[in-house]
Amino acid sequence: MNIYEKLAEAKSDFHKLTLKKTGKNKFAGYVYFELADFVQPLITIFAKHKLTTIFDFGTEKACLTLIDCEKPEDRIFTTCAVSEVNMKGCQPVQNLGAVMTYTRRYLFVNLMDIIEQDIVDSQPPAQPVKVLTKEEIEKKAILKEVYADFKLLSKKEQDAIKRAAGKSSTSMSIDELRGFAVAIAESLAKETDDKAKEAADKLFNK
Repeated sequence: MNIYEKLAEAKSDFHKLTLKKTGKNKFAGYVYFELADFVQPLITIFAKHKLTTIFDFGTEKACLTLIDCEKPEDRIFTTCAVSEVNMKGCQPVQNLGAVMTYTRRYLFVNLMDIIEQDIVDSQPPAQPVKVLTKEEIEKKAILKEVYADFKLLSKKEQDAIKRAAGKSSTSMSIDELRGFAVAIAESLAKETDDKAKEAADKLFNK
């Protein structure tokens, strides 16, 4: 029996097992196999079929080598790129350990055709970005100006302008909004002038 036949039988034995996934991603809401969930069962199955594995970890690439113990020259290689991880509060050597653990898990998953939930498909679809029209952009700019000036008015003047408008600024058309903006600016200018005159009167009448 060659190494590929042995691997095929090892896969068949492995997938007959009932293993529990203990890894939990609370953010994305899915469970996955931790390395410890399947390594021991795999070692037992590999021993049965006279197989063993060696893990090589480099700076850019990691390799999991499956070796036929009866013919050590017969080998199957599974490789993947090495990614960096920066876990909060961990020392560099701890980050390295996390990288090695995750990389070993992914290599075993690939070698043994271990089925994991498709993380990409499990994510909610991205919301399309709304492209504003020229009119919507202009309206947004006017509203920003209106809100800024409106806050500077006295409560009495704000109430008067609201009554005169008869509707909310967000429901106004562009033309109505332009007129509303002018009315607010004029009221603000008048209040500013009145305050300036009042201050001048107090100053010169002392």
